[in-house]
Amino acid sequence: MKKVLFILMLFISFVYFSSCELLYPSGYYDKLVNAGEGTNIKREWRLIGNANFASYSTCMDLKFGSSGIPYIATIEYDSPALYIFDGSAWNMNINSTHTNVSVIAMVISINTPYIFDNYFDGTSNGYVSYYSGAWYSPYNPVNSNSIVNLSIDFSSSGFPVVAYSVAGLQDIHSAEWNGSLWQDFLPTNTNNVSKTTVNRLEDNVAITWFIDYGVYLKCTNSVTNIFIAPAYILPTYPVNSYDTASRGSILYIACGVSNTVEVYTYSILTSYQLLSPVLFDPSNSQINGVSIAVDNYGKPHVAFSDNLSLVYAFVYDGLSWHMIGETAVDSGFYPVIAINPVNNVPYVAYATNTLTLITVKAFK
Repeated sequence: MKKVLFILMLFISFVYFSSCELLYPSGYYDKLVNAGEGTNIKREWRLIGNANFASYSTCMDLKFGSSGIPYIATIEYDSPALYIFDGSAWNMNINSTHTNVSVIAMVISINTPYIFDNYFDGTSNGYVSYYSGAWYSPYNPVNSNSIVNLSIDFSSSGFPVVAYSVAGLQDIHSAEWNGSLWQDFLPTNTNNVSKTTVNRLEDNVAITWFIDYGVYLKCTNSVTNIFIAPAYILPTYPVNSYDTASRGSILYIACGVSNTVEVYTYSILTSYQLLSPVLFDPSNSQINGVSIAVDNYGKPHVAFSDNLSLVYAFVYDGLSWHMIGETAVDSGFYPVIAINPVNNVPYVAYATNTLTLITVKAFK
């Protein structure tokens, strides 16, 4: 009987640890956090390409194509600009037909970047364009009014879905392209919105927005708005006070709260819950920008800058948060974090030199 129980326990242990390894391969997390790989190579934050390219760097986005190519969307000379990394340098492509642009957002479909901007053509505002060797704008403008606080993703149908607010009242709007026109959905009648995000959750779409120093959520399958968390920071620039990312049916919401970052998860089945807060030096009393991304194993990564203008990155191991690397990433502001889908390496782009330049580093 004891022998049978012993064999059964071994079998259960094997199944358990095998399943854990499938979720998060053995050694991966240690290498990432302890900054060690082999005996001759030390993992650290390394400069990617010809960094410090000029831009309006408080408005930028960093995303990867499915083949591991990084893209940065930003604004150059008041027009949307796309930087593509070719392995050694960042190459710029400006959509010069869109002028007087002040806000952009980006999403990638396989290896094709789509940019949503607030270009005004004289009668309408808000265009979605994509870059494939040249710029193409096959979609109608989304609104006749001036719009701000833009975000974009793809729905389960494969069409773009956007969220934004109209300048002035700052009331939130969201719409999905149905093949011929933009179809509004999820009206909220909410004013004074200062940021939006839109994320696909399998067959649903989740919209979040920032108002009155708090983050709210509404999903296509929900009836009412859900209050997620306060974000009592950056009263003069709250657009950087929270961020979202999704993987499968789970939405991750990172909020800067006082001197730390709180990350919440939301799913249709379990509503939302708080992960353990990011442990951060309380002497640094303000979080000046938050970004979140989820890796290939479902582990959230956050990047943020503090009131000393230092950029940090942390990863969640399922129980607690750990700083990536032995020191801060660099000096900078308003970081954006993204994960390379090919090798699971975190990249961080951030503003430097009084917000007029962008630097990109990867932990490898």
